[in-house]
Amino acid sequence: MMDAHDSYHISNSKGDDERTIGIPTVVKLRGAEKEIKTTDFNITREESEALYKNGVKVAKDFL
Repeated sequence: MMDAHDSYHISNSKGDDERTIGIPTVVKLRGAEKEIKTTDFNITREESEALYKNGVKVAKDFL
């Protein structure tokens, strides 16, 4: 529901879609993929660093 709410407002606000960077929340850890949700509050340091790297990559691609 949270994703649908965000997507709705981003798609209906003029220009927001072009200024929004979507960060993939699926990370690769030790050869396996894992999705980290926004409500996963107890992620490991390794998971946190993987999310950070996802953000760095998409930000560089965006810019």
